[in-house]
Amino acid sequence: MALAGTLRDFSLADIFQLISFQRKTGILTLKSQDATVTVSVINGTIVSADSLPKRIDDHLGQVLVKKGLITAEQLEKALVIQAETMQKMGYILTHSNFITTEALKESLQTQILQIIFRLFRWTDGEYEFAQSENLDYDKEFINPIQIENVLMEGMRMLDEWPIIVKKIPSFNLIFKPTVKPNEYIVEGSEPIDLLGLATSGEDSSKIKLSSNENFVLQLLNGTHNVQAIIDCCRLTEFETCRALYDLLSRNLIIDIGKLKVKKPAADIGRGLVLVPTGGRWDFRPTLTWIFVGISIVSLAVGIMRPFAIFYKIHPPILNRTDAQRAARFVEMKKIAQKIRVYYLHSHSYPTSLVSLQEVDLIFPEEIIDNGMQKYDLEVRDGGLALRELGVKNPLIIRIELPAPPTPPPPPPPASATAPNANPQNP
Repeated sequence: MALAGTLRDFSLADIFQLISFQRKTGILTLKSQDATVTVSVINGTIVSADSLPKRIDDHLGQVLVKKGLITAEQLEKALVIQAETMQKMGYILTHSNFITTEALKESLQTQILQIIFRLFRWTDGEYEFAQSENLDYDKEFINPIQIENVLMEGMRMLDEWPIIVKKIPSFNLIFKPTVKPNEYIVEGSEPIDLLGLATSGEDSSKIKLSSNENFVLQLLNGTHNVQAIIDCCRLTEFETCRALYDLLSRNLIIDIGKLKVKKPAADIGRGLVLVPTGGRWDFRPTLTWIFVGISIVSLAVGIMRPFAIFYKIHPPILNRTDAQRAARFVEMKKIAQKIRVYYLHSHSYPTSLVSLQEVDLIFPEEIIDNGMQKYDLEVRDGGLALRELGVKNPLIIRIELPAPPTPPPPPPPASATAPNANPQNP
């Protein structure tokens, strides 16, 4: 079965789910305007990932140096050996006693995941999966990675990334600490009091930092921008940005780029607060009244939260707790993903949720509760709609899918009276 298309039609999660479900072996190639990434899978597990124009070995060396597992001088020596012998980087590093086998395995997995996790932020591009009978990979240093684990972490990062971007919209921003080293302590670094002699003294009043927050805070000197911090931090790109977000949210660092750099016109959302108002129109009161107006309109139409009109869930559940509603919403989103997988495989809409159960995409308990069907599937313009049953004001999730391909017309029926092949014979 040919598996190719664009990420506008099917997300990376849809593609990975199909590959994992069918335990496929082959190479998935994804192309955007700026990069080409290849992911090799064997029996539905990931065994390697590479990106062009940069090679994975180049990235691997950077990961090892950032983690402090090798020095820059050791990496330079390894690259010289590789150029002379054409041996694999992992082989050179371990046989030169620069790094242990276990540390190399962990770093290779980190690099593979980092390449793949960046793909989850792609909004456009082309994909193609080339199936193969078998693939060769470095079995000595790479342990196959379960796609289910990648999807769970990737979707979590995808959910959190828009929140992070609101505080860190550009990697060119520069931050500096607002706390001094004697004002905080790293969690887990406190001395253990075996005798119970400790008192609520100096350490109890200090700010608690996670290890990731501490790593990032040590690199902030008021001159390095976010990209420079990412390049030299031992954490991944996402972990570094998440730590910056947490530090910003706790007011432990400030963005000095806001104060020194005038924002371009394209960055109006942030520039309005920073531009001096003397002699110019101050947009802030206008924005305030806009949000007040939205709140009033929202309340007028009976929505419980002032800004709930921005949610894709409509209408909200009024007779259930937030936890119950959130649990149902998460379950419906998972079913919607499986519907996309069904379409990607069969090139047709499922006639009902039972169709997904027949091909083992969902289990009965996912759609039935106490003998009652929980959800219904409706065909609507431009796709499908998954609707909650048995509750007041049900949740509805729209699933946008291309129209199924039109089957070829049936051949014309044979004539009731076939013409005589030999007109001379009656």
